[in-house]
Amino acid sequence: KPVMAAPSKMECVAAVAVSRRGSQRQKKAAGAREKDRHHALLMGFAKRYHGHLGLCAEDIETMDVDKVKEIVREYLQQFRTTPFQTYADAAHLSDFRRAKELVHEASARVDDKAAGELAVAVCASGVEEFPDVFTGLTKEETPEFVTTCASVALQWLDARYRLSQPLLEFCQDEEATAQLRFKRVLLEIRRAVRDSSSCDSSTESRASECADFARARGA
Repeated sequence: KPVMAAPSKMECVAAVAVSRRGSQRQKKAAGAREKDRHHALLMGFAKRYHGHLGLCAEDIETMDVDKVKEIVREYLQQFRTTPFQTYADAAHLSDFRRAKELVHEASARVDDKAAGELAVAVCASGVEEFPDVFTGLTKEETPEFVTTCASVALQWLDARYRLSQPLLEFCQDEEATAQLRFKRVLLEIRRAVRDSSSCDSSTESRASECADFARARGA
């Protein structure tokens, strides 16, 4: 069989350079996409809630875009409450996700319809993600659906000793909207499920090791 020659030092350097350029292009493209998403997020809020910003619809179309986004950012600061910061830190949100969650929280504060829609959407996502927790529940566009989901979730966590005092206080904090409170609860459910799966895997591994040891001794 023919023996392939090892790549030269120059070839290795060239290959590394190509790889780095490709990685840099990917990072640049990802950064551009996130910038576009951030722009759309802020401008979408401005167009929907321009009255709360002290603007009219025409202002959004005629003003400098960067100025509009600056006004939105300043307006959103009031919704960066302690509960919001607590959730954002616990969820380890990226800059874009943090901005998106802040827009959701602000929308739920200033718009009752949006508040209801967001709460239902978050609860529905929880029901879909954790059917074993929310057994038999299906999405309904009603406040009762949100109340039921919250009750079931807290009972599930309490039964597994995961309903800590700080979490309970978070869920009772009126400074946080219903959608934010439920997101925090879902975060704890994810952790509980992950910890349980990790424990089960560890138990299975130990059982397998014991079985192997027993078989070895029997041999």
